[in-house]
Amino acid sequence: MRGLKSRTFLALLAAVSVAALALAACGDEDDDSVKSELQAAREAMNQMIERAEQGDVEEAEQTFEAIHDALHRIDSEVRDIDVSQAQELSGIVIDVEEELAGQRDASRLVELAREMLQQIERAAETLGLGPLGGQ
Repeated sequence: MRGLKSRTFLALLAAVSVAALALAACGDEDDDSVKSELQAAREAMNQMIERAEQGDVEEAEQTFEAIHDALHRIDSEVRDIDVSQAQELSGIVIDVEEELAGQRDASRLVELAREMLQQIERAAETLGLGPLGGQ
């Protein structure tokens, strides 16, 4: 009987270990996915800056729209850890949306995109993904 209990316990322990490893692997995939979105957002903000500096507000807007949903997903991830920081990120997204719906001032879009770059880097660090590096 004792041998049966030991084997049952070991089988249960093995099953729990496999499940824990599977969950950890999913967590790594989630981290990779979030980091990829952060890197894509950073690249998009750099492109937005470049296009706005050239006075091409239409292209800057298209660049922002292409990454818009990812910014909201990043906001959601950060919000689970730091509500205040998520509100700052969300606030800049709203500022860009309002600028694009209103004045459409290229220099203001450059300023907002630079602020967004800083928030994206902060988000990466808050999420434990380290600095993204590069420009």
